Amino acid sequence: MSDRLPSEESQIKFLKILCCPDCYNSLSEDNECKSCLKVYPEYGGVVAPISDTILQKEIKHTFILKKTLKDKIKNNIPMPDERVWSPKAKKLIKRILIEKNPDSPNTYVVNMGSGVESFYKKIFSSFKSLIRIGIPHSGYVNAYGDAMALPLKSDSVDLFISSSVIEHLSNPEKAVSELFRTIKPGGLVYAEIPFIGAYHMAPNDYQRYTISGIEALFSRHGFFLENKGICSGPVTALVLLIQHAIVEAMPIGSVQFLLRVILTWVFHPLKYLDYFFSRLKWGEYLACNFFYLGRKPA
Repeated sequence: MSDRLPSEESQIKFLKILCCPDCYNSLSEDNECKSCLKVYPEYGGVVAPISDTILQKEIKHTFILKKTLKDKIKNNIPMPDERVWSPKAKKLIKRILIEKNPDSPNTYVVNMGSGVESFYKKIFSSFKSLIRIGIPHSGYVNAYGDAMALPLKSDSVDLFISSSVIEHLSNPEKAVSELFRTIKPGGLVYAEIPFIGAYHMAPNDYQRYTISGIEALFSRHGFFLENKGICSGPVTALVLLIQHAIVEAMPIGSVQFLLRVILTWVFHPLKYLDYFFSRLKWGEYLACNFFYLGRKPA
């Protein structure tokens, strides 16, 4: 499941804020909670401090599955990112990573997921101490973790980054409350959530949010709005919907994959029109994704 293990720098930082997701006490070197004595397993050298037994079984099952030749071929075919980020979103992400530098000694920056999109790979590559937690389909993490029961100490994180994760959570309210618990007073959360998009990653695709809906979600749990806007615009949404409809109309999996590769490359240049349309107010009515930046009160 992991392409490689995390860097030594990020692992050292991660272990300082790792805790039992049930009682929030520290774990021993053997991944045993020092308070409730629950022991958490490891898969490929990566700890999985997860309370949900069903989720634990899913991780174990996925980890032991060996990639087929077909999977290996798919993973080695170059593909552009599915989305194109708006200039405003790009600028904001770069700014907050400068403000909350992951490599600063006492700063803890956590990415919920593995950050496998080439956009994030490029940005994150500058930092050795960025912590990753989640249940990725590829890439690597410091720990397999449940966003609705984070294995992180309270008031420990300076910046949490979440890209297209919340729509896949059965209880987003619980997940945002966990973000609030783990972020330091004065700390930031940056989240990207889809608005218009096809059903995907079945069966774990639960919701979409308007730009005001995202703000309300985080506000209910104590965050103050710092910034919000279009992350990926209306042309991206339209292109992905058309592409999805054409691909899903094909009955054979291998044909679907080949068609997806072709259409992705053919349609991708159109998405750059969003550099213009994402600046317009009506772009919010048809946007693919929105971003939200919130701050926990100091």
